[in-house]
Amino acid sequence: MLNFRRLPTLAGSIAITVTAVSSSMPVSYAETTHGLPGEMLVFARPSGAFYLGHVGWGYQTDRFPSRYCVGAVENPGGRAVVAAQADIGYWQRCNLDYYEMLQEMRNRGYVAGEWFAVGRSYPLQAATFANGVVRTRGYKVSGLNCANATWDIAREYGVSSDNLPLLQLLPAPNLWYAALSVGFGWQPEAL
Repeated sequence: MLNFRRLPTLAGSIAITVTAVSSSMPVSYAETTHGLPGEMLVFARPSGAFYLGHVGWGYQTDRFPSRYCVGAVENPGGRAVVAAQADIGYWQRCNLDYYEMLQEMRNRGYVAGEWFAVGRSYPLQAATFANGVVRTRGYKVSGLNCANATWDIAREYGVSSDNLPLLQLLPAPNLWYAALSVGFGWQPEAL
């Protein structure tokens, strides 16, 4: 028999602690609820970064009711390089329902989206990576930009690298985003 208890976690998302009644040893969230099906999303603002494009991420955190996190690295100063720990315009909002998620992205100027069904998702791992690594690692126009952040978070969430275009071959966010629906299994998401 299992006891379930909801606890607040990063940015308002929900984690579930599961404790076996026959034992006082808790089973971690990662061992119990991770690996469930989920949805990963990529949003585009084609006019961003001097028309090289801009992308942001979204991922499903809970299924019943469905909840999402969305975010991006905006680089508001438009600089080619931003040092680690400096402001790269990172943001992430969580615990949004589907319509709140889409509205958040529209409000920030995103005009298109693609989604991918993930067989085994790891939302806590993605949120931890976004808040702990992406937020603080700095920015470089080539190799550490919004597309790199989105790619890395998609991998942490559970998207196989086989389902993500290589950033080394498509370094401009617009090119990378366009390639998602060509041979990688992503589907358009109406905004």
